[in-house]
Amino acid sequence: MTENLRKIPLASIDVGGNRARELDPGHAQALADSIRVQGLLYPVLVRSVGEDRFRLVDGLHRHEAFRLIGLPEIPVVLSEKASDDEAMMDQVVANLARRMVALDFCRHLYTMKQAWLRLYPETANGGNKNVLKGRQAARSQNLASGKDVPEITAFDGAMAEKFDLGRSTIKEAVAIWEGLSPASRARLHCTELAGKKTELGKLARHDHRMQARILDLILDPNRDVHNVQGALDEIEGGAVSSRTEKRFTAGRKWLVALPDDTLDRLVDEIGDRLIESLRRQGRL
Repeated sequence: MTENLRKIPLASIDVGGNRARELDPGHAQALADSIRVQGLLYPVLVRSVGEDRFRLVDGLHRHEAFRLIGLPEIPVVLSEKASDDEAMMDQVVANLARRMVALDFCRHLYTMKQAWLRLYPETANGGNKNVLKGRQAARSQNLASGKDVPEITAFDGAMAEKFDLGRSTIKEAVAIWEGLSPASRARLHCTELAGKKTELGKLARHDHRMQARILDLILDPNRDVHNVQGALDEIEGGAVSSRTEKRFTAGRKWLVALPDDTLDRLVDEIGDRLIESLRRQGRL
């Protein structure tokens, strides 16, 4: 691979829009700051698409970091793959080798599977597209109803062997990405929930409208809702309590349950505040 290492003009690289990973401006800026100090540790991966033109395969944030710094050239490794799908496989494999949040993991495996099916259509029911579409629809229905997805494909087996993962783990990750609505995927980006695969799986089992309602509660900073089940409890209860209301309810229950001697000690400690409260209410 070292013979394919070279420097090329940054302007000669086309990034493209169909990427397995979205650009995080904050991450790109942090990389730029690091590159200014210690240089580029890993060259980006590109594929030749014409005379003096290249397409970026792996290294979206490194490419953007060089643009932010204003460097005219970037070190690259030239991929020898003949197609975009083969290059996409390289990109996803490279990214999966790194640590990433659960949402990105699901997206990468889904993206890789789409490239795999285009490259090896015979692995999906002999290349029969109608059967494949029917199975995909059935998988979506099973996921929405909470049923396990029984389909095991050549892709699952190949990826399980390559990354030392269980087939069910790969199948579940693909199903999660397919089950999440585009709007849900966008809202989950860079949130705490994006790092919790179990929560993503629970969310993906609901239809798109319910996903929106669940995320409305979890992502609202004024709500004391932290997971999918908590959001469902609020929705099924018919009323959504604010964080202040929940604290009031919990405090009232605690206060009512206090023994008299403990209550007397508490009043002795905060008696002045209680008196001021009674005055504000016109009760003194």
